[in-house]
Amino acid sequence: MSLDKRSTAMLTQIVHSELYIPVEKLAEQFNVSRRTVYNDLDKINFWLKENRISEIQQVRAAGLYLEKQAKQEIRSRLLVFPVYYYELSPEERKAWLVTYFLASAKHLFLKDLIAITRVSRNTVLEDLKGLREELASYRLELTSRENLDIRLSARRQTSGERWSTI
Repeated sequence: MSLDKRSTAMLTQIVHSELYIPVEKLAEQFNVSRRTVYNDLDKINFWLKENRISEIQQVRAAGLYLEKQAKQEIRSRLLVFPVYYYELSPEERKAWLVTYFLASAKHLFLKDLIAITRVSRNTVLEDLKGLREELASYRLELTSRENLDIRLSARRQTSGERWSTI
């Protein structure tokens, strides 16, 4: 198994840190939820275990750390260097979601939105919730049907106030 860019960037951050790193700091730095950080840590620890390197440890109220020997092994065996990684902010994700809704020729499903934004299911759901509120002021609505697609609709300015799908 290989690590994705975000997981590699997180591991690099932990390897180069002399202090404990709080999960909240990683979440803020990578513009993801704490749940996403924990998911990435699971991937990293699986990868470390596969490579017979000590896993990342967590100390309550302090944060994450790697033993010095593990850091040395990672540096020598894997040539850890600064990985430049950028994660979209919630506002940027919402802007991309609207763009995809408007430009997509196919129906979009939650799994598509997760792949597009590269964040967890719950983070996408939170983004959609915020997006619904923002779009309401433009007379636009996001609608979803259970186990089906998510659509962007607009109100027509007719006497019947009908909704049409964009």
